[in-house]
Amino acid sequence: IGKKLTWKIIEEKEKKPFESLNEIEERIKSKINIKEIIVERIIDELQNKDKYKLFVGPHSFLKRILRKKS
Repeated sequence: IGKKLTWKIIEEKEKKPFESLNEIEERIKSKINIKEIIVERIIDELQNKDKYKLFVGPHSFLKRILRKKS
């Protein structure tokens, strides 16, 4: 994820948390396969390869989804 796309995700997440990957695709218009990029980003965050955590953390979109399913 580049800087522009990262900031778009952050800005949209601050407006309203994402409920699904489909919602991310709907709200973040991009020419790239955003689902694939997000999955790669999540893996990097889980492996602590990135300083900033967009998807992995106590208030992340991924944690909310996992809580809903349990």
